[in-house]
Amino acid sequence: MFKRMLGVGERRNASGGGAVSTSKETVVANGTSFSGVMRVDGNARIEGSFEGSLEVSETLRIAKTARVVCEYIKADTVIVAGAVKSDIVASRVEIRKTGQIFGNLETDSLGTEEGGYVRGTVELREKEE
Repeated sequence: MFKRMLGVGERRNASGGGAVSTSKETVVANGTSFSGVMRVDGNARIEGSFEGSLEVSETLRIAKTARVVCEYIKADTVIVAGAVKSDIVASRVEIRKTGQIFGNLETDSLGTEEGGYVRGTVELREKEE
């Protein structure tokens, strides 16, 4: 009688069958401005403008169209393709060729594509064995 509703981040496969992904993703869409404190249990993607502080338990993706100004960003992984003015603490930081970070990084792993930009200090933490 009732069809199961899809949760946040779930999509149906092309044949109309069951959900192909159950991971949660919070999105600030392109053309949207948001300010405040955002704590996300799961993944997050910023495509618009965000100002405040961000804590993400899994992966934070900052799209090419995004403009982010934060007190701080904490996440497991941060992937930057847009502009960020914030200190970042993460296990892994990836900067795409269009990515710009104005702030300090504290991370276990840093990857950058040619053209990616950081203005600040980078502290690579030693991995504990």
